[in-house]
Amino acid sequence: MSDVDIRKNADIEQKETTQKYFKLWYEEYKDFVNVKNLSDIKIEPFINTESERCYVEHRADGDIIHVNQLDYYVLGEKSTKSIAFHEFTHVYDHYLLQQNNIVDKENHAFIYHEYHATIIEMMCALGFKNITEIPEININTSKVYLGMKHHELRRYLKDEKEQKIELFEKLLKIPLTSTSCVEVIRFIAYTLGRIEFLRTYCRDALEVFDIQNYLQEKFGGTIIKLQSLLYLAKPCDMQAHQIITNVMCEAVYPYMEK
Repeated sequence: MSDVDIRKNADIEQKETTQKYFKLWYEEYKDFVNVKNLSDIKIEPFINTESERCYVEHRADGDIIHVNQLDYYVLGEKSTKSIAFHEFTHVYDHYLLQQNNIVDKENHAFIYHEYHATIIEMMCALGFKNITEIPEININTSKVYLGMKHHELRRYLKDEKEQKIELFEKLLKIPLTSTSCVEVIRFIAYTLGRIEFLRTYCRDALEVFDIQNYLQEKFGGTIIKLQSLLYLAKPCDMQAHQIITNVMCEAVYPYMEK
């Protein structure tokens, strides 16, 4: 068998393994959020050595989750499952909009969806059995299954804080384009989601993930407004989502390309 054939066979095996696990985890996710009739999805594996990001494509004939098939082999099963639960939450939130006949043409719910997906991702990464469980989390011993290194919560949050500040500093160094602005908004939503998760389930950890003051220095009092709005928001409250979008625009406007 030639090297080309070996690579093709390995590629096929990786795709099949990725599809198998994502389909299995999707069934687990339905139990996790206690919604049995979530929409059917398609799993489309791809290979990208530069980025591990998965993403959801919402389509009229069903959502497609595009999955980097290298994740399972590079990050391990538990970390990849946490990523999967993040993406499944986007499917879940979109399903709720559909059930209420809401078409979000302007993508106003985007910020809430990333915030919500991050909270669910953290639940999965710390071994929650479902969204109603409140397990004991120890900042020094509980492991977080995200990324390549499965550190205890204290170390994970320290690294996460440093990485996010580094990303914000890099992105805000030059005027934001439409593309980089979306990235900043996404990172703000991720960070606020992690803060809310810790406030709810492990308040002691906020002393380690003390990124709140940094965000307020960069984006002002709008951060506090966003936290309150996101906490109170309901998945299908489009008026709230529009207000959240407006407040977020206010936060990033000073950094926009003029």
